[in-house]
Amino acid sequence: MLPNDLFLIIIFHKSMYILTVTIYDDRSVYMHSTIRKVGDINESVSLG
Repeated sequence: MLPNDLFLIIIFHKSMYILTVTIYDDRSVYMHSTIRKVGDINESVSLG
């Protein structure tokens, strides 16, 4: 089960996708992670 303060943004552009996960804790940035991959998209993203 995902927390209410979890924001998941997935952007697909041509053969590159950008996965950005930002978690806010008490209105402050707790974690900011960005993953970028170039190539064929043949993966599944699962959270929780």
